[in-house]
Amino acid sequence: MNSESWPRLGCGAGLRTPHFSSILSDSPKIGWFEAISENFMDSGGKPLYTLEKIGEYYPIALHGTALSIGSTDDLNLEYLARLKRLANRIKPVIISDHLCWSGAQGEHLHDLLPLPFTEETVDYVSSRASQVQDFLGRKILLENISSYVTYCHSEMPEWQFLNEVSRKSGCGILLDLNNVYVNSVNHGFDPFDYLKGIPSESIGQFHLGGHTNMGDFLFDTHSAPVLDKVWDLYRFALRLFGPVPTLIEWDEHIPPFERLMEEVKKAQVIQVIMEKEKLEQVVGAGFKPAPVIVNRTPTHLAPISLTTAQATLRTKISPLAQADLKDVENRHACSLLLNPQGKASGENRLLVYANGYLARMREAMGEVYEACRRVLGEESFSNLCDAYSKTFPSSDYNLNYAGVHFEKFLLTRICHCEERVSSVVTKQSKTEIASPLLEARARNDEVLAPFLADLAALEWAIWKAFHAFHKSPLERKVFESIQPENWENLKFSFQSSVQIVSTSWPVFTIWSERLTEIKAHHTAPLLKTEHLLVSRKEDQVFCERISSEEAFLLGKLFAQKSLGEACEALSENEEAHELAVSEWFTKWMNKGFIVNVL
Repeated sequence: MNSESWPRLGCGAGLRTPHFSSILSDSPKIGWFEAISENFMDSGGKPLYTLEKIGEYYPIALHGTALSIGSTDDLNLEYLARLKRLANRIKPVIISDHLCWSGAQGEHLHDLLPLPFTEETVDYVSSRASQVQDFLGRKILLENISSYVTYCHSEMPEWQFLNEVSRKSGCGILLDLNNVYVNSVNHGFDPFDYLKGIPSESIGQFHLGGHTNMGDFLFDTHSAPVLDKVWDLYRFALRLFGPVPTLIEWDEHIPPFERLMEEVKKAQVIQVIMEKEKLEQVVGAGFKPAPVIVNRTPTHLAPISLTTAQATLRTKISPLAQADLKDVENRHACSLLLNPQGKASGENRLLVYANGYLARMREAMGEVYEACRRVLGEESFSNLCDAYSKTFPSSDYNLNYAGVHFEKFLLTRICHCEERVSSVVTKQSKTEIASPLLEARARNDEVLAPFLADLAALEWAIWKAFHAFHKSPLERKVFESIQPENWENLKFSFQSSVQIVSTSWPVFTIWSERLTEIKAHHTAPLLKTEHLLVSRKEDQVFCERISSEEAFLLGKLFAQKSLGEACEALSENEEAHELAVSEWFTKWMNKGFIVNVL
């Protein structure tokens, strides 16, 4: 592989939702954008539509966070299939992911977790990277990650590990210069030696971003401008490797797009200056195999397998499997596995990952369940999310779908809460206890408003509709060509965005007012069950009240009952219900709900 294998794109930026409108309206002068693969490969709504529009004017790279190339679990072939479909649709100039693992034993930890730098790991990861490239039909880049622990049994420095994986698999390297600097401080090596040990022909892309000084270690947050010492490392990298495509990452505390462009322009200026100066290559440029082997396994310790290492770390990070750090056996296991990190032991430094997991779960669920968060308040919602994470560990690589069981979880909690308060409220009606429950705002996760589960069901339906993939609706001429005598036996398929939520609580009103102060009198139960139809047209999600009869018929048709079977239980007035069914089908056709008829 040579340097010409990778495109020369100039300087670009990570594509983030708050900047969509600015990019489409202002057409900024920027070389390219990099999109997070998982945000688009599982979404058929506005995100994908926007990515395609931006891709009409700019080169797009796809950057993944969930490939988990180093996990001891099997490669997720469904994940790869979805990534390949997105790549075929977007035609990205680069596909990349991280040299790490992000889950084990069937659980996703939603983090970029470090690997031990051993020959075993090199061979294992290289084989999997080759499988991924064969599946996708193209080369990929793997990125060096920031890390907060290192393994006692590592056999080589990080840059040698990166080189070996690249050499054996044929993949390229996405060199994150901020991560190099963060790790150099956290683990005590010279970042310039790191760069001098990388073969220039393997480098396909640079990342630049900000980090946060936590006192005794640096934390890779992407929440600030690029720091001066990272800019110095960037200048050095340009001398070594030339004008490699450079991307600015800013993922937390995202600023206005104009501020992000200031960082991009700074990178552009530095590239121009370095090219104009035409400085000679520094001594040691290019590939120099690192002769020093660091942290080799002590001779009195047996080698630790990759499977054992990941299982041990999972017990410290996963809320489900998390072991008490005071437990002597687990402390001993970590002391054999991890090096001390600065002023902390290796096992205590793992709290960075454990706390990060819970924080990401809270953030992801807060985006889905806006109204629930509003009702509960930030503290109670966070506590509830933490409890949920311990009950339902994430089994999906996409963090956006971590909250799939939240309604079920709330139902269990609400039933438990109602049992505990029943002795206090036995003389009060359901209406009388609704307001006190709301006002309590689930203090200490002790009291939950009874409507929360239904509210969560509505918010999840809306979230699903927003991301659902749209199919071509049934053409009206096909619908109109159906002979009357055939109607009774027909079965219909609908857009996956079309859903029904039935509730005895005014959750539609609560959801509609989620950005304002929710009024207590809105939380009393309804006199009769309300049926809400959730759907999407183009990139806009709609929620509307419908009659019980329409909801009943749709429910039967969703379950693949024939139209005749579904109509049997409707109004006894045959003429009336035939007229209603005709009106409903006209509405469904006009809105593009129906995609097929059998």
